Amino acid sequence: MDNGELTKVKDKIRKKFPEINFPDVAKEPAWWGRREHYQIDDRCALIGTSEGERRFYNFASEDYLVVHHEEFLDHAMKTIKKMGEFGKPEVKPKLLCDGARMEADIFFPDIEKPEIQKGDNVEPKLTLFNSYDLSWQARYQFGANRLICTNGMVAFKVLKELKSKHRTSLSMSGMSAELAEGMAAYSEQTELWRSWADRQLQPGEVEELWEPLDIGERYKQQILELPETGTGMTIGDFLNAGSISVWNLHSILTQFATHELESDLVRIDRTETIGRVFHRKFPNGN
Repeated sequence: MDNGELTKVKDKIRKKFPEINFPDVAKEPAWWGRREHYQIDDRCALIGTSEGERRFYNFASEDYLVVHHEEFLDHAMKTIKKMGEFGKPEVKPKLLCDGARMEADIFFPDIEKPEIQKGDNVEPKLTLFNSYDLSWQARYQFGANRLICTNGMVAFKVLKELKSKHRTSLSMSGMSAELAEGMAAYSEQTELWRSWADRQLQPGEVEELWEPLDIGERYKQQILELPETGTGMTIGDFLNAGSISVWNLHSILTQFATHELESDLVRIDRTETIGRVFHRKFPNGN
């Protein structure tokens, strides 16, 4: 994308999301030394400027391609609009780490919201990730929100990711096909979640999950005391009644990650870990 086209894309996205202060990011020469400064060959500094303030994000190689947050958002929105079948999306971008990272949730209010168990529906979503500090590759990820309490979940069974290592020209030509494939496969994901609602866990099975979930004692105690939105029951309440379903346990964990953790970065990491562990432990609901 040439500079003229990029400027138009940035202006369009910034007008659409005036509450977001997108930084202007550029590659600048990288220097080292205290008294005397020497330019570092084959390296550049990634500098972001927002509201007159300059921020250093990271060093990168000279061939590093800056994928701008606005550019990635614009491409995703145009791709979804061109496909047409998902209706009008609802886009919610968020900047993290002084603009160095972007997380953008895209919801599809016009499409069906599958019911996992009675009164418990989920809303499919697509999440975009991008960074200027080299922490995240440009990628998108399928997931869902549990409507009863807006828990965020990762749909690992139909996970489709587009990644760029920011080395050469970013090509997202396959995004349309992968979006269609992923959304079509969503019925498979919802069937897995429904199987989790039927699969009951005993106290020993719940205890075995804490280690792979990598949850410390402080968070574990908070989770054990957390009433599930919808049922009002804690993990202990379920187990005292006989057992807890995989779905209810997963819902309490994602509820904690979504609503109780103050750090967005920790929330993203915990949500992905929960999804990964549950899909590995219960790939067919068993």
